[in-house]
Amino acid sequence: MSISSTWGENVTFDYIILDYFFSPAGWARTRWSDNFFRETIPSFASKGVLKVGGQLWLPNLQCVRDSIAEFDTEVTQYYLVEASADPDSNPLYVASDNARAELLKCPDKLVNETQMAPLWKESTTPFYVLTVKDPNSDDGSNKQRGPDDDVRTAFHQLSVEEKLLLGKLYHSLTYLLTHSLTHSLTHYTFS
Repeated sequence: MSISSTWGENVTFDYIILDYFFSPAGWARTRWSDNFFRETIPSFASKGVLKVGGQLWLPNLQCVRDSIAEFDTEVTQYYLVEASADPDSNPLYVASDNARAELLKCPDKLVNETQMAPLWKESTTPFYVLTVKDPNSDDGSNKQRGPDDDVRTAFHQLSVEEKLLLGKLYHSLTYLLTHSLTHSLTHYTFS
């Protein structure tokens, strides 16, 4: 299944955030293959899936650091790569924090405090943020986004209730998709 078949041909995202809640080091090492870093991540930028100035967030795990280093040429052709020490700059972290009370009501009680622990053990910068470069810039630097174009600005303008609802919605969808995919894969047979 491709992104365009799921979201449509002309959809462009501001953010793609790889979920640190469900990506422990062993899981990430087996799922985020060389091809993911060599081809998929660059294609988000080259095919316009992420807009200029858009951001791809990854948990800062050893396997992610290794892959970014190994495929530095492919990744840095399209992205400015930075480690982020401030978790509050990650929109998913902020949404999860805002939904903390609701997340504690879930059976697994997964919240930022428990899910960030492995990232803090790995590094003082828990996330990598890859920002799409402006291909038309002479110096290759990123096009800066204005406040009207910044999703974080819009997010911070939401009321607390709206932020909580957004966090609940995200985690409910993640839970449903994860369990649906797991169920589908267990019932899939190769012919």
